[in-house]
Amino acid sequence: MQLGGSRSWRIAIDEWNESLLLPLWIRAAERINVPPGGIVPGPLDFDLLPAASVHDRSTLVEGWHTWWHAVAGAADSAPLESYGPPDFAGLAGSPALAAITRARWEEAHRWHRRRKRHGIAELRPSETNLEVVASVEREIGHPAAPFEVEFVILPVLDDEIRRVRDLRFLVPERVYTSARWPQWLHGLVRSVA
Repeated sequence: MQLGGSRSWRIAIDEWNESLLLPLWIRAAERINVPPGGIVPGPLDFDLLPAASVHDRSTLVEGWHTWWHAVAGAADSAPLESYGPPDFAGLAGSPALAAITRARWEEAHRWHRRRKRHGIAELRPSETNLEVVASVEREIGHPAAPFEVEFVILPVLDDEIRRVRDLRFLVPERVYTSARWPQWLHGLVRSVA
């Protein structure tokens, strides 16, 4: 946000990041046993899981972890492109996972498009984030110091907000749309303002 030519604060909301939703969809659909922890969120919020295509999932765990950490922590588009369709070159170190992903990415993409079409009205950027910053500025008696924060909103069955790096966070939709969000955001803004 720029005010009067000077640098100010910026809150970026990434609500429909298919680069992150694809690995979460593959983990859920294939029942890859990667529990939440660190920057790995809980399971994808699915009403009805599609059938898994493989029986031996143990070989997929390490490749999935590598994939997730690469795309969740990506500071630019290069890692995202290498893990993108149709080749999924970033998955070359895990051939079984790469084959499954190449075979199922269109199915995941259709799920993502349906979900986005139905959910876009619910997660429209709200005034809440602006109201929280304004509230903090009133408390401290001056404009907030310049800061940039990014929230990636994920449809996961999880209640934990996960810091990926610096001021980039993975936020479960259920938290972002709850009464808890303004309180949590207030604490963060207060710490950087």
